[in-house]
Amino acid sequence: MSSHESARPWTAAATVYHNIGGILYARGDFATAEGPARKARKISCQLLGEDAPRTMLDATAYAGILERAYGPEHHEVAATLHNLAAVQAVLCQPEAAENHYRRALTIKEKLLDAENPDVALTRNNLGKLLTDLGRPAEAVPLLEAAVAVFAKRLPASHPHLATTRENLRNAIGPGNDMSRPLKPSIPFEPVRPSLSLH
Repeated sequence: MSSHESARPWTAAATVYHNIGGILYARGDFATAEGPARKARKISCQLLGEDAPRTMLDATAYAGILERAYGPEHHEVAATLHNLAAVQAVLCQPEAAENHYRRALTIKEKLLDAENPDVALTRNNLGKLLTDLGRPAEAVPLLEAAVAVFAKRLPASHPHLATTRENLRNAIGPGNDMSRPLKPSIPFEPVRPSLSLH
């Protein structure tokens, strides 16, 4: 039996959970719909990976259910929107990713302290996306704020700090026409290349 064939029953289970969540959602039972939707997303992610179209479908449905179950300004909604945006960025869906990062950031900024590393993480990811889209002037303030939070709240050797500094360097880089200089208060040391936080 191939790995594809052995995954088939689990894929069917994910579909059943997705559909149950959808039925409960359609009935207006948003709180109960959250459980099956979460299971569908988890199964799809484990079987197919974060960037599979099926996983994206389950993530989108899950985000909608969470928003209706908990309200539009709940941390679970923000975290799901952030994760959905990260996958959309990898799948070259920048408009959708930007929209979801911005919504996640708005929610996190309302719910969490401005110096919370979770807020900084979303700022970093949105800043990197904007840089990749050729909009460094919009990215730099987000990345500067993220670096400031990470420098204050995380150990100097933390990978989020190193990655965000690298993303800021790339936004300010020689190929980008920046009309304003880097804030002098931001520490700027050489770092080893690291994985992006998408």
